[in-house]
Amino acid sequence: MKLMKISKNMQSALNNQITLEANASNSYLSMASWCEVTGYEGGAGFFYAQSDEERTHMLKIVHYLNSLGIPAVIPATKLPASNYKSLESILKTALNNEQLVTAAIHKMVEISQKEKDHSTYAFLEWF
Repeated sequence: MKLMKISKNMQSALNNQITLEANASNSYLSMASWCEVTGYEGGAGFFYAQSDEERTHMLKIVHYLNSLGIPAVIPATKLPASNYKSLESILKTALNNEQLVTAAIHKMVEISQKEKDHSTYAFLEWF
């Protein structure tokens, strides 16, 4: 276990990202379920995979924090929407999710650069 120091600001940003990734994972799982029930098998497969990917991102951040000796904050998640009107509405929601999550990653990169936190910067390059 590394015992490097990262700022409270960076810890907060990483824990916030865990929440965003968890919410995105659940949102995509809900979208996959809707697609499967509605007969969009290709969409269902895509969104099941996206849900898994977001959970993988979440776990990667959890492991990073833990490797620093910092317990990750495991969040409660928001109840995702489940009553979509169309495949188009799902795709628009998914795009918004991706833009939100990506913007938060970019913000963490900015924080790591500003704070000269080279280890976290290198970690974030994976994303």
